[in-house]
Amino acid sequence: PVLMLHGLFQSAGVWVSNGPSSLAFYLVDQGFDVWLGNNRAVIPRHTHLTPRSAAYWNWSLDELAQHDVPTLLTHILAHTGRHRAAVVGHSQGNAQVFLALHRDPALSGHLSVLVALAPAVYVGGLVATAFPLRLLVGCAGARFRAVFGVHGFVPVMNAVQRWAPPRVFMGLAYRMFRYLFGWTDAHWQKSRKATYFQFTPRPLSTKIIHHWAQIATTKVIGPFQDRGLDANEQPCSFDLGCVQCPVALFYGSVDTIVDGERLRRELEAAEARRVGRHELRLVAAERIEGYEHLDCLWAVDAESKVWCRIAEVLEKTV
Repeated sequence: PVLMLHGLFQSAGVWVSNGPSSLAFYLVDQGFDVWLGNNRAVIPRHTHLTPRSAAYWNWSLDELAQHDVPTLLTHILAHTGRHRAAVVGHSQGNAQVFLALHRDPALSGHLSVLVALAPAVYVGGLVATAFPLRLLVGCAGARFRAVFGVHGFVPVMNAVQRWAPPRVFMGLAYRMFRYLFGWTDAHWQKSRKATYFQFTPRPLSTKIIHHWAQIATTKVIGPFQDRGLDANEQPCSFDLGCVQCPVALFYGSVDTIVDGERLRRELEAAEARRVGRHELRLVAAERIEGYEHLDCLWAVDAESKVWCRIAEVLEKTV
C-alpha cells in the first residue's frame, strides 16, 4: 500500500486534481494500492467537537505526528494485512512523517519507503524574509492568538471558496499565494487551475500556522513551543538518526520555501553512519531543474521527470 499525504493549506484532492493525469491515478495504473490521507479539519467532522469549539482547532504538527500519522498507517496495515506501507508526502505531508519518526523511531519498521516531495524538514529563506510572512516569525503565543484567534486560520478564505465561482476564486487565490509564497503557474496545466484551487486552500488551525512561523525562525522542524522565539537564534539540526527506513527526495531547483539540498546532505551523512536496525538508505535524491514548490504535483512534465522515478522507487522498496 501507498499512503499519500498532502501539504499545508491543501487536502487529498491535490493528488487527483489533474483528473486521470494525476499522480494518484498514475500510481494506481502502475499497480499500486493507493490510499489518500486528509489531515484533521479538512473535512469538518468530529465524534464530539464542532468547528465552533476552540478544542476542535487545538492542534499543530505535533498532534499530526503523534496521533494522525500512526493512526493512518495502523488502519491501512490492518485493512490490507501488510506489515509495511510506503508514504508519499508533499511538503508538510512529509514533515509530519519525519516528526512522527522523531517521536517514535520504531515507526520506521512499518515504512517500506518515505518519498518526500518538496521535503520540508528544513525551510528555505523565503518564509522568514518575505512580507508579511516575516511578521509571524518569532511571534509569541499570546500575541499570535490575539491577532488570529484560536480557531481556524483566516476562515474567510474557505467561505469565499465555497460561494465564489471556481474561476473567480482561482484568480483571487492564485494571486494571494503567489504573493505570499513566490511560486508561479509556469509549469502547470493552465486549464486545470480552477480545479487546483478547489483543494487549495482548505481549513486548518491557527495553531499550526503559528507552529510553522516558529519553524521559520529555527529553519528546521521541531516541537511546538508556546512562546516567542528569537529571530536571531542559530539554525539547529534535525536528528536523522530516528529515520531508519529508505528515503527518496524530489525537490525543485528554484523552490525557496524548503531547503532540499540541506536535507540531502544531512541524509547522506546519516546514511554513512548507518545507525539502527532498520538502516537508513537514501534511495533517490533528485533536484529537478526549474521546478518550484508545487511542480512535483502539477507540472505538465511531472510524469516524465518525477512520477516515473517515484514508481521505480516504490517498486524497488516493496
